[in-house]
Formats: sequence, structure tokens, C-alpha cells
Amino acid sequence: YNGSSWTQPWTGTQNLNGIWGSSSSEVVAVGSVILHYDGALPWTEVALPSGVGLLRAVWGSQSAGYFAVNTLGEIVHTSGGHVWTEMQAPEGWNYLMDVWGSAGDNVFAVGREGRILHYDGVSWQVMYSGTGEFLWSVWGFSGDNVFAAGENGTLIHYNGFEWTPVRTDLSTTISGIWGAPGQALFFTDRYFCNIYANCSNIHRLLFTGPFF
Repeated sequence: YNGSSWTQPWTGTQNLNGIWGSSSSEVVAVGSVILHYDGALPWTEVALPSGVGLLRAVWGSQSAGYFAVNTLGEIVHTSGGHVWTEMQAPEGWNYLMDVWGSAGDNVFAVGREGRILHYDGVSWQVMYSGTGEFLWSVWGFSGDNVFAAGENGTLIHYNGFEWTPVRTDLSTTISGIWGAPGQALFFTDRYFCNIYANCSNIHRLLFTGPFF
């Protein structure tokens, strides 16, 4: 999208599940392949690391590097260029759905049964989420103001020390989350809103408390 119209810069047949851009000239998409956009067409296609399955979500920047996760519990990373390597995740922690971070040494990955992993720049560690619900999405305003969301209207907040529940009055699965600093937190339910729908399933959650 160039501000006025959509074009299709890549015409491959592989599955793509997640995309993240840190600027208009730094975008990565992941799925059964990794695509990198550096501001010039075409997108560069990068093969997945050997043995790694279909990737589901990606987050990163030029300074932090890029992190991607999948439902096999695999985590891959690149610090730049087109070389991705698999990272060591805690044993038995599969089914990761989303990843987000505020910096290369403060990254969160979420998934089934309330699972949250945190990367401190050295290793991935298990965090206590306080919920057993399936978590679909994670996003934050900053490293100490992070939200994770999932099934049965679950929304939890991280203040830099612990995760606590946030009331939403929703019973559906929150599958996507994003915020506008100083304004609101936006999220969509599992029945995804797209350009063909009326987007009535996008919710806006206003906070008057300390989150902003």
C-alpha cells in the first residue's frame, strides 16, 4: 500500500501467516517461507532454517533483529541480512501463536494454555501469566506496558513485573491486538475483519487508568 492503492509485489504460492514492518523500507513476512522488503522490489525470498516448520508470527526491527514463532514451539531469529537460525526454547513449550518486543532484549512470545515466554537478550524464560486460556496475540506500548489476549475474552497486562487480568466483558476469542498510544487499545475477534467485511468485530477498549 503506497498511501492510495494496493499492489501485489510478490506472487509466490507459499503460505504467509504473519507480517511486521518497522519502517516503510523494512518489512518481513513469514509462513512457509520468509520474505524481506528493504524498500526496493522485488521482495527477497529466504528459506526457513532446516527442520523448522510453518512460521506463524514475526516481530522485530533493524536494531533488534527479527524473531518469528510457530505452533511447533520453534523460535527463529536473524540479527540482520538473510541468515535465520533457530533459537533454544524451553523444552516442551509448543504452540506459540504470536511474538512482540520493545527491544532485542525484551521479547515476548505467547500461546496455548496461557503460555508466555520472555527473551532477555540471552535466553528464553517461562513467565507466569495467571491464566490457562489460549493466548493468541501480544502487543505493547512499551516494555513495561504490554498486553496479551486470547480465548473467552481474555486480556492480561504486564507492568514490567507481573501479568494481571484486565476486564473486557467479551466472551469471544481475541485474535489480534494493537494500540494507539494515549488513545485506545484495538482488537479483533477470531472471525477476522478484512477488506470485504464491515469490520463490526473490531473492538476499541478505552482506558482511563495507568495503562496510558
